[in-house]
Amino acid sequence: MGKTFTTTNMKATGVALLLVVAITLGLSWALFACHIAANAFVFPISILLALVTVHLFDRKASTVKVAITTISIVVLSIVVCALLFDNSYDGNTYHQASILYLADGWNPIYEVCPADNIWSRHYAKALEVISAQIFKTVDATGICSTLYAIESAKAVNLLLFLATILFSTSFIWERFPQISRRNRIGITFVVAANPVVLTQLFTFYNDFALYCLATLLLASFFGILQHDRMAIIVAISATLIAITTKFTHFFFIGVEWSAFFVYLTFRRQWKPLLKWVGNIALVTIVGVALTGFNPYVTNTVSNGHPFYPLMGGGVDIMTKNTPEIYEGGDRVTNFLKSQFTDPDSSAWSAFPLPKSKASLLGVGYDSRSMGFGPLFIWILAASLLILLLGKLPKIAFYISAVILIASFVFPQVWWARYVAFLWLLSVVIVVFANICETNALATKLKVVVYALAIIGGAIPLASQVAKNIATREYETRLFEAVANSQPVKADLAGFESFGLKMNRLGVKYEEVAASTLDLNRCVYMYGKNDGNRYPIVELSAPAYSRLIDDCSSSKLIQIERRRVSQPTK
Repeated sequence: MGKTFTTTNMKATGVALLLVVAITLGLSWALFACHIAANAFVFPISILLALVTVHLFDRKASTVKVAITTISIVVLSIVVCALLFDNSYDGNTYHQASILYLADGWNPIYEVCPADNIWSRHYAKALEVISAQIFKTVDATGICSTLYAIESAKAVNLLLFLATILFSTSFIWERFPQISRRNRIGITFVVAANPVVLTQLFTFYNDFALYCLATLLLASFFGILQHDRMAIIVAISATLIAITTKFTHFFFIGVEWSAFFVYLTFRRQWKPLLKWVGNIALVTIVGVALTGFNPYVTNTVSNGHPFYPLMGGGVDIMTKNTPEIYEGGDRVTNFLKSQFTDPDSSAWSAFPLPKSKASLLGVGYDSRSMGFGPLFIWILAASLLILLLGKLPKIAFYISAVILIASFVFPQVWWARYVAFLWLLSVVIVVFANICETNALATKLKVVVYALAIIGGAIPLASQVAKNIATREYETRLFEAVANSQPVKADLAGFESFGLKMNRLGVKYEEVAASTLDLNRCVYMYGKNDGNRYPIVELSAPAYSRLIDDCSSSKLIQIERRRVSQPTK
């Protein structure tokens, strides 16, 4: 009884966390429609509404325990994300810019986006809207500086991630209590160990969300067939969030629903089929017309296509982002190349494993090769062997086939962050291998998948967290140096968020061309010295010397990579 009760609370907490995200999104756009901008009240109200909803729909769970756990997770997520600064390129350009413009009062329904980039103006922005609301709430408390408050907005990532783990695993435990404790732990680690997710958790990237939402939706399908009301809430929430997070998320969630409808058709379950076709049609309309008004409606009105600039705009974002090794290759060949090519190499270089420690740690939030980590190909191989030799049921083959086919629909399947849900294949297979009778080989291969997943997820996560810590140490010191040097001269290099941060901190600055700066007193804002891709700031001589002295001893920060006077590394 105690075990069932605990599982019920876990499941309810997972749903509550997902609802916090979904309600914040829906409430934000409803308020935008009423000319009410992002503010400090939306996020806490959404938490309250989420808890009330769970209480009304799940009377078996302990309302008090679920509320305490949910609020504790929200607070802890905010604190952790505030301390781990985003070190990503996209995160520090258009994602943060979108968040800060929203926080500054931009209404995406009635006003043209003030950002000077096509991504903020024309891409879906669910997580940015939610992040803006979290930032407004945290910033209003005054418990931390603006820089930390901005970074705390990444808490939406952890809420989605933890919602995925809690709901999907507790749902499995509830439906299949025969699974042993050891295997429960193993499955949980496999669900959580996706390197694409773990390396993006503490950045403002949003690709990780596709894996989370696809996992939640798949688990909810099994609940829907059992008339589980919590599963219905999850299915609707995950679909709505996906539609308004990213164009590709909209497409792949649509593929997932289509596969579910095909399954119902073959089972001749006409009543639930017709019911859910209608439900999802309604959710799609709401997602496009309200929570996705910008960009779907605004893109159609201003540029003639809802998916502009990916469609209808003639904008090619892939050619310049495609490494030479993949040019001219087919999907399967390029996928295999991506599994055996070190992230910093331009040729096949890592068979059967990376040759250096640097390569092992090189997997990151946007890796063009080995994006799922250097062990993924072996995790995938072991999983497929379980599927083929482990006597699994037909439904396991069907789900696995859908995941594989959907992954290879996208030409850039080598780019892991675009097909983050591919990791779900191993999750599905090990779950079925635990709920069905299998042979001894499958049992041994499960342990291999568990072990490789844990190692394959832990290494890139630890590496990424170290980079997040380094970014915090450097960025906080840099902004202190900037404040002591004002008015400063800076070349923003397209990083609007950098200028917006200086505005919020009350720093006076002049935007100039890099060629006019005194390079003897300049440092880069982010990343390496690689040809003026990052903001350059000219500091006063005392502030420059102090910054260099403070940071030069830190192996994490590697200040020499941010000094203009130093060569590219």
